[in-house]
Amino acid sequence: LEERSGELYDKKQTLEKLNSTLEARVAAGTLQLQRSNAMLTILHETVLMAAEVETFEEALEQCLRAICEFSGWPLGHIYTRATGGSDVLMSSGMWFVQNPVRFKSFREVTESTSFHKGVGLPGRIWERGAPVWVDDVTQDDNFPRADAGGKLNVRCGFGFPVKIKGRVAAVLEFFNDEAFERDEQLLSLLGS
Repeated sequence: LEERSGELYDKKQTLEKLNSTLEARVAAGTLQLQRSNAMLTILHETVLMAAEVETFEEALEQCLRAICEFSGWPLGHIYTRATGGSDVLMSSGMWFVQNPVRFKSFREVTESTSFHKGVGLPGRIWERGAPVWVDDVTQDDNFPRADAGGKLNVRCGFGFPVKIKGRVAAVLEFFNDEAFERDEQLLSLLGS
């Protein structure tokens, strides 16, 4: 009876481990489904919004807000191509900022910084014509805004181009003050 009791206890332990593993897998699967659903929702809302706006700038601002709200990233900004034949990206002045005091220095530096192809996050996005992710801008050799001095309070960044007839017309960039692993699913969605 004691031997049988020991066997039953061992089987109970094994079943509890399997149950715990199964619960973890179900939770991970549920989270992935929720994230996929949220991504499809944001894509759907963006398409609907694009059909309702009257100007390109209005579409960009609404897209910026939607992506920040969806991703939970506290800072978003838009660079646009300079007018007058200059091949430069300049700040549009369009922002999404959850904490204006925390990101004040970054905003000031960004407002006064323009980019050529390949330079900085916006320039890399422009050059590649595709989304770019930077794990840690404080360790990035190609992040000129860090040279401006002061505490910028940004760490991780990503962005993507907005193309019109195959030509990059704007670059949307997003920053967080925390480090994040590269999110391929998000970049793939934004690339589309």
